[in-house]
Amino acid sequence: MMSLPSAAPMSHIVRRTHRRVSSLLLTGMTLLTVVLSACDGAERSVAPNSTVSARATGGTNQPLTEAFIAAQGTYCVRDIPGDCDGIDKYGLGYIQSWCSLTCEKNPALSVDFAGVNRRWWDLNGLASYAPYSYTGGVTETRLTDGRRRLVVNIHSRNTFVLFFSLADGLTALVGADGLEYPIISDEPRMPVLGDVTLAAELILPASFVGMPDITHFFFFPEEGMEVRRMNLTATTIGPLRVAYDGMAAGTEVAIRGHFVYLPKLGQKPVNSRRLIARGFEVTSVITVRATKAR
Repeated sequence: MMSLPSAAPMSHIVRRTHRRVSSLLLTGMTLLTVVLSACDGAERSVAPNSTVSARATGGTNQPLTEAFIAAQGTYCVRDIPGDCDGIDKYGLGYIQSWCSLTCEKNPALSVDFAGVNRRWWDLNGLASYAPYSYTGGVTETRLTDGRRRLVVNIHSRNTFVLFFSLADGLTALVGADGLEYPIISDEPRMPVLGDVTLAAELILPASFVGMPDITHFFFFPEEGMEVRRMNLTATTIGPLRVAYDGMAAGTEVAIRGHFVYLPKLGQKPVNSRRLIARGFEVTSVITVRATKAR
């Protein structure tokens, strides 16, 4: 995860993402989405012995939503040596992370909106946390060229959120990196819970079967794949593992990350050098405050 030139998303399982980050930065990333369709308001949860979203019924888009959630953390490239090691060895797939401005100088947040790491944690019977759940939904329509258009609006609760630095390798600041989880590490650390909201408009080729892992859009996407807009917000509270920004290790902090990217600006004149320089990323900011100061 070195030499990241601008605020950008990363697909992140643990410390194994150097080549994925460099690939991802070829596309840049987005955020800012108006809710384009009504969401299914039924709340769903992941049971400890379930590998997909559970709990019954609600709107007509429930099967699409559950399929989309279940698809997250499943994509890797078999032709790249080692790219699928995390999935094959640990059952942990890639999740998104986002940095604030230049990644080697600023912190980042993992934004596991689909509870990929929570599913792994619960399936392995590890320490009990409040159950992961989500509200929202996925709807699908067809474009005139036959491609599939997905509108995604998901608000997840009690998912693992990691606040970390890339200034000198990967340093966990709040929470735990995947390689520090019990079973995987001899010196395990406990994750912290947070909430993540994703709103996105995604375009798939007409021939694409099933639901996509969102990381596929940023690493070797198929022809016809397109992210039209995306908006991510992540929040968590936990103790700092090391001193950060004048706050001592152990200080409980509240963290909020808000990330907005508008790739459509790349197709039209923009009267802003800042947007061009930052890959049409309108807003990317992570705020960290001691909880007593809130």
